[in-house]
Amino acid sequence: MENLLIESFLPRGILAQFVLTGIEELGQVKIKKDNLYIHLEEKNMLPTGYDTKEYESKGFL
Repeated sequence: MENLLIESFLPRGILAQFVLTGIEELGQVKIKKDNLYIHLEEKNMLPTGYDTKEYESKGFL
């Protein structure tokens, strides 16, 4: 149920390439401010239609 709610905050289809690894809800009562931190981890796979022989992961710089 929680994933369905989080999906509404994310771009459509992003969870096809990423895994939801965590959610943090932080708020400051004094100034009535809420923050939602969504942690994603990239899946180690190419989208359909790409040849795995032509691509190599370089990681993030």
